[in-house]
Amino acid sequence: RIFSSAPKFPNFPAVPEAPKLKGVSPVSHDTILIEWTPNFDGGSPVTGFVIEIFSNGTKLSEHSVLSADSTAEHIHQLEPNTKYGFRIKAANQIGES
Repeated sequence: RIFSSAPKFPNFPAVPEAPKLKGVSPVSHDTILIEWTPNFDGGSPVTGFVIEIFSNGTKLSEHSVLSADSTAEHIHQLEPNTKYGFRIKAANQIGES
């Protein structure tokens, strides 16, 4: 017998897609505000976000944002005249984006 459609498999949860960065704004001499938009949750609710902070290609720290509803976070104690990079990851029960 020939089937006219592909077999259907259940959708299994996966890690969420990375949030989309909306912007980074200075707040004071050592503080910035990072804003993001959540993306697809991978089929499992987002449980929070992780912000990685880099300088000169080296990861300095991770900042956990525990609220799954958050779309912004202040990062404090940054050094003046230093270039930083930031990566935002979403987390769910499967893992991080």
